[in-house]
Amino acid sequence: MSASVAGDSGVPPAGMLRATLSPSLLAGSALDSGTALLRFADRRVYVDSLRVEQPGLIATGSGSLGWTRGTRGTLALDFDADSLGSIDSLVSWFAGDGGDASADPPGEALSGSARVLLTLEGSLDSVALRHSTLTRRSTRSRTG
Repeated sequence: MSASVAGDSGVPPAGMLRATLSPSLLAGSALDSGTALLRFADRRVYVDSLRVEQPGLIATGSGSLGWTRGTRGTLALDFDADSLGSIDSLVSWFAGDGGDASADPPGEALSGSARVLLTLEGSLDSVALRHSTLTRRSTRSRTG
């Protein structure tokens, strides 16, 4: 990670943050790689590029959000999963099951594929969410 950001509690930050994600785990799901380039300017956080890859999922994003109310932006996120089974524990974690595979009924797992487009609008302290989902063969199926 490299950063050149300046600011204090009374002033929105200014500068740039570049982050690279190495292979790791998130909620029991393997993450292959990731990159993000963020800029802080004009009372906004600009996401110039965002990409996270893991087996079965590619997530990308770009846009901006205001730092505080009164400064607005729009951030578009695209989650494309060609294999829902590979992100089962991550979906359980987001759903509030803590990523614990035992939270699924015995022998059940996600299958199929899906694409989710999220749009965040507003600022960091007052954000609105819009979404669109395209699901292809998404089911919870018995495996045993």
